[in-house]
Amino acid sequence: MTPSAKITISNELDKIRTVQDFVEAFCVSHNLALDLVNNINLCLEEVLVNVINYGYDDGDVHQIDIDLALSDCQLEISIKDDGKPFDPLQRPDPDLEQPLEDRPIGGLGIFLLKKLMDGLEYDRREGKNILVMKKRVT
Repeated sequence: MTPSAKITISNELDKIRTVQDFVEAFCVSHNLALDLVNNINLCLEEVLVNVINYGYDDGDVHQIDIDLALSDCQLEISIKDDGKPFDPLQRPDPDLEQPLEDRPIGGLGIFLLKKLMDGLEYDRREGKNILVMKKRVT
């Protein structure tokens, strides 16, 4: 049986720490390396900050679901939200050779996801953004 866990938070920035603690506890209980946990939490923070800050226009409380599934070789993290449609994988990578003052604002967080994760998938189903991050654990 594949170990898995799920947490649901509201779209409030102070809930991100709750998710990070949850992920850390899950990873520690399955003997995953601390640097792996740190990379996953960094990526999760980036995604959740963007969803919370830019995904909603109505000021209402929304739910964000985070699912973890661990196989022999991979941890899969799924983030589901009912915010505005946004496929982060369609954003071009920033030109890191360009002088900082000439670069457009944004895009570095998505670039970080692409560099730290081993796989990323996006889908929009039933009114929800679904971002799946995959990280090798062996």
